[in-house]
Amino acid sequence: MVNRKAFRIVKMSPQNFIISLALIIGGILLSNSELLADAGIDFEVAPGYEVKQISSGEVDPYSVDTDNGQVVWTQNEQLFFFDGETTRQLTTAPSSVYYPKISDGMIVWAGREDDTAGWEIYLYDGDNTSQLTNNSLTDFIPDIDQGQIAWRQDVGSGLSRILFFDGENVVNLSDGSYQDWDPKISKGTVAWQRNIPGIGFQLVLYDGENTITVYEGEDKPEQDWDLHDGMLVWEEYDGNDTEIYLFNGTQNVQLTDNALDEATPKIHDGNIAWSSYNFLTSTSNISFFNGNLIIPLSNNDYQNENPFTYGGQAVWSTYNWDEGHNTIYLYDGSSSINLVRSLNSLFLRGFHSSHAVFTAGFPASLYLISPTQISGYVKWQNGSPIKDAVIEAYYLQGSEESPVVTPITLIGSETLSAADGSFALPPEFDAPAQPSEFDVTKRGLRAKLTYVEEDGETTEQTIINYPNWNPL
Repeated sequence: MVNRKAFRIVKMSPQNFIISLALIIGGILLSNSELLADAGIDFEVAPGYEVKQISSGEVDPYSVDTDNGQVVWTQNEQLFFFDGETTRQLTTAPSSVYYPKISDGMIVWAGREDDTAGWEIYLYDGDNTSQLTNNSLTDFIPDIDQGQIAWRQDVGSGLSRILFFDGENVVNLSDGSYQDWDPKISKGTVAWQRNIPGIGFQLVLYDGENTITVYEGEDKPEQDWDLHDGMLVWEEYDGNDTEIYLFNGTQNVQLTDNALDEATPKIHDGNIAWSSYNFLTSTSNISFFNGNLIIPLSNNDYQNENPFTYGGQAVWSTYNWDEGHNTIYLYDGSSSINLVRSLNSLFLRGFHSSHAVFTAGFPASLYLISPTQISGYVKWQNGSPIKDAVIEAYYLQGSEESPVVTPITLIGSETLSAADGSFALPPEFDAPAQPSEFDVTKRGLRAKLTYVEEDGETTEQTIINYPNWNPL
């Protein structure tokens, strides 16, 4: 059931969309303030959320990736990065960039210096850009997770192999005897598609030690599939239509068996979202598997499509041809809300940690919709190495503009419960001194903690990658 809460209407005009160009470390600063939308686009935004325009001009809609409120994309074959506050251009012509991916603030892409150069793999670590490959072959379609990277390398004669960078070394996961492509990586596991002439297409999984064939089908590629933490989900043709299948780490499980065409599955933490197309009515709806049950998230006579899932939530877009509007919905694990609606076309491009990225308008610009309220436990540590660090936990609640910060002092080996985002302190830790003032600012799913010590010295630290940030 959709909870039809009241909307606030945001009208965006050219007067409040100002682009300022300034050189900063790592690229070009496109704006040092909140980015707003193009003239003529109205958004109806759900309470507790805000929409920001993060690009100017037309983006490549199939190049977008997002992680923790940060976004990367290509525009005119150049790489752009929204870091949660500002948008920067990380590359310049005559170089070309394709297939950017982001994880934990690290960005990987396939690039070449000019039209005559070969495609290589590049990595931006938040400060510097390094070139991971340098050869006469074509290195393409990278993916990144937790600093580990997988990509395809063409070896000639229509053959290709998958390479894996574990953070220190590059290893071959396949020998180039087949057509291997479209690698995905998650928590040390890598999966990819493989074509063996005369046999058919396969889904192959490397679990960190062994390589196994998860699926072997007819001589046609799987249209859509996804990977998370060793679990694979894909669509498979059964002779009549396509169904959704899951490899749960030990065996393959068929999740659907109906007269609909199931497509575009996405998986995270065992939760799966996909669309079901009805050829008789030319409509499609969204379903969600929570690990136990399949839950219909939409049930209408419109086009519901392009779902994403993360953290037990799901988003999808709907085109209502009766009323002529487009809506992006959010399912929070119990109910659904209209997240954002417009008479303009809205196309979902990604979803991560309660932040959804979409394109709208013509030419298509990129937008980020995020929660404006914050609630959750965070970790802060001060000192290096870790054995000498002081760790405190803070509970953040309220709005981004007016957070309520409650210090939680941990002494000795006290541990927060798992529900609170647990972490333990070694016995040698002492109770830290209490800072006298706090200023917490949300950066996507990151936070900046500024505190003033008793001697008046101001210290700032960015808190990143904490496990249990739960926006309201």
